[in-house]
Amino acid sequence: MSMSFISVILLIDTNIWIHLYETGLTWVIREITKLPGHEVWITGCVRRELDNPEYGGVYVRTDGMFDDGTVVTAAIPGQNPNTPSIYEEAEDELIELVELSLSKESGLIVTNDEQAQRKCNGRSIRSLDMAKFLIWCCNKGLLGYDDAVDGFDSLTKDGPVLKISRQKFIDEISRSPSPSRRDRASERRGDGSHGS
Repeated sequence: MSMSFISVILLIDTNIWIHLYETGLTWVIREITKLPGHEVWITGCVRRELDNPEYGGVYVRTDGMFDDGTVVTAAIPGQNPNTPSIYEEAEDELIELVELSLSKESGLIVTNDEQAQRKCNGRSIRSLDMAKFLIWCCNKGLLGYDDAVDGFDSLTKDGPVLKISRQKFIDEISRSPSPSRRDRASERRGDGSHGS
């Protein structure tokens, strides 16, 4: 199955930022920000036909707005539309987004390419630490050990040169073993399946 090229641009600092740009359909999740009292909180702007059920997507509405007045929405591709309205559900959707972003099977590409960054509505983005993001995912239990190492190898093969050696990266993540991506997906769904 062919998929459009997607750039997922990540910055981990005091907040969590995920900038996502897809050519052609041009939808953007502009940021995911940690707020007090919530593990994660998703904000984003979907710039495509939300009423087209043939495309699919799970939309998580939040109660925020961007400066341009656009109602904030987060979208996860590849599933049947059902538009949940309570943003407490956003944490599971973030996990799913992170899993898809780091999965070769999904066809998504993680990058810190500057040209891709400029396409994200021209928002300024500081230098990115992809290895730190993968370590953070592992420590949070969002990725298993093998998934994190695969993500690291994928980035160093075709993407940016990371500011950490492979051995140091492995030392960091081996301290916090966590379930695999598929195990977590099966646990949330309760049926052992990993829907597409």
